Amino acid sequence: MLINNKTFFLLPGLLLVLLCSVSSLVCAVNEQQIKQADEVHLKTSTLATMANYLMNESDLLKRDFANIALLTMLRAYVVELDAIQESKLAMNAKVARWYRATRNYVERISLAQGYVESGLPFSLTVTREGWLLIITEGLPMLISGPKASDTSISIAVKAEYCRYHDCSWLTADKLVFAEEQTSVLAKQETWVFQQQQNPAFEIDRQFQFMFSDFREKRLKQAVSRRAVVEIKEFLRELKKAKVRGYFINWELMSQEVPVAGVDQTVFFNTGDIYLRLTLPLLGHLTISDWQHLMNWLKWSLGGEQTSLLIKEADSLLKAGRMAIKN
Repeated sequence: MLINNKTFFLLPGLLLVLLCSVSSLVCAVNEQQIKQADEVHLKTSTLATMANYLMNESDLLKRDFANIALLTMLRAYVVELDAIQESKLAMNAKVARWYRATRNYVERISLAQGYVESGLPFSLTVTREGWLLIITEGLPMLISGPKASDTSISIAVKAEYCRYHDCSWLTADKLVFAEEQTSVLAKQETWVFQQQQNPAFEIDRQFQFMFSDFREKRLKQAVSRRAVVEIKEFLRELKKAKVRGYFINWELMSQEVPVAGVDQTVFFNTGDIYLRLTLPLLGHLTISDWQHLMNWLKWSLGGEQTSLLIKEADSLLKAGRMAIKN
């Protein structure tokens, strides 16, 4: 299944696109505008630079930074709402939908800010594209302005934070290190969050495992890694079969998931030719995800560079938990 890895990371800087996603509107996006916004962001990622430095500091400093960032973003979106005249809402259905979607988004920002301010657990993360991501109580919030290439959020957060804390490190050698960390975009593993979608753990920018929530993060990461090992082994065995001249009946292989166990028998044609594989995790895929996997294997065997999304990765957790214990 092909997926667009850039969706989540680019939308927050483009209010129109973000809100169309939230309200299920159909929107046309200028790809050049997206590219320009991304390039500008990567050059001015002040918040990500600060976050990378503060990750090694006390909880108090991190919490103040997160609280200020969320409050600043909240105020920026409220200003956008206040700028809409009631007469426009009554006359334009699209504007009205935009207003409702923005208001709902503001409520989410306010909720996250309240969690952080009240002392609940949170985390600071920098995405591979250099966006600051704050996660609290399972609620992910990307810190960004309402408009594309808007740097006012970063400027305001930096100014407010430095009013109360020593920011001399912003010109010190440690800042150089933080900037270097921010510029490393090709992370091998990362969590991906999209509006109105469950969180997904991504490996090598090729495999995504979508889970129902963000709890037991380390377990889900470990299970995803093990599943990727099985997937790659599956592909290697199919390549061997292809080299030997065996016909692979993809429709037959897609009909059912092999019974989970130590060894699975995977029939790949009607001549009773089969593979004996150890698939302790993949044997627990839902039939839908198994079919997604078969499509990915077929494309990969044909030399296509494609991505795989396992939409119901929770089905792997029970077996994964047992495998890790053993």
